[in-house]
Formats: sequence, C-alpha cells, structure tokens
Amino acid sequence: MFKEKLKELREKNKISQYELSTIIHVSRAAIAKWESGKGIPNKENIKVLADYFKVSKEYLLDIDDLYQELNKRDKIKSNIKYHLPVIFLSIVLLILTAVELFVFVREGIHIANPRYYPNLSILTVLKGWSLIPIGIYIIMIIFNILFIYNTWEISNKIRLIICVLCSILVLILFITTFIISYVLIEPQNYGMFWKPH
Repeated sequence: MFKEKLKELREKNKISQYELSTIIHVSRAAIAKWESGKGIPNKENIKVLADYFKVSKEYLLDIDDLYQELNKRDKIKSNIKYHLPVIFLSIVLLILTAVELFVFVREGIHIANPRYYPNLSILTVLKGWSLIPIGIYIIMIIFNILFIYNTWEISNKIRLIICVLCSILVLILFITTFIISYVLIEPQNYGMFWKPH
C-alpha cells in the first residue's frame, strides 16, 4: 500500500515528515494524511515523490491504492444525492429567516413615520431567540457536509432516514418560528404580507 511504502522510504532516508513536506512543497499535515491512509497524492506529487526517492510511480501507487481512491470518490458521489437536498433546504430557510423576508406591517394604517409604526419581522419579534433557529440551520448544514465526506460504513437506508429526519426538523423549526412570531404580533393589529393602503 502507498502509505506503507511512503513511510518506509521516508524512514529509510532518515527524514521527518516536516523535512519531506518542505522538499516536495506540501504541508506536513498532507504527509501525515498520506501515511495514515486517509488520502493519496495527486499525479504531480506522486511524480515528485518518485523522483526524490528514485523509484517508479508504479511502485509507489499500486492497483489497490487506485481502487481505494475510486471507491472513496464513488461513496462521496452517492452521499451527495442524499445530503445535498437537506443542505439546500437548510440554506434556503436560513436565508428566509436571516434576511427578514416575513415582514409584518400595521394593517390599514399609512406608515407616514416608520419611527412610530416600524416594520416587524421574525428576527425583531423573537429578538435574541431568533439566533436559535439560525444556529440550528447552520449546524444542520455543517452536519450534512461532514456526512458527505465521511468514511463510515452506513447503509443507504439509514442515511436516507437521517436526511429525512433532518429535513423534517428544519421545516418544523421554521414553521414553529413563523407561528410564534405571528401569535406574538397579532394582538398588536399587524397584518402579514400586505402593505397598508
């Protein structure tokens, strides 16, 4: 395997991961990643490594490494179709909340001076509490991005269940936020989605 060959060649030449990283112009973290089997270099870095250690590219990167990398890429492509809709939904709901799309306007009163009759939104009605749904949307986005690139052995059925539950959660959160805002603002004679005549 590539990771074993790289470590063997590096130790044989009595150089550290940091020294090798400076020689081939990559980060030390990249060398550590390759030696732990969490990734393989691109074609250019394979060539540089082969030239430095005076071995063939075929010796460094055998067929098992190629199959491993292809399987990893196929898994990521498969993961995307499950998690991308959840990420998209979370981003849309985050934007709807963050840009204060749902503006409440005092019904039937001409707002000559917005200082006395200000527009209200989900964010202004809920004040600091509005940070909770925004935070959850962001967590959901990060969570699903991490799930796309994970290497855990999770069946497609379980992955689908996770994505459906995430989608339901963000939708319930958004609807709940909307209803709470409406209930809080209704006694103040505010209307929704229309401007006064």
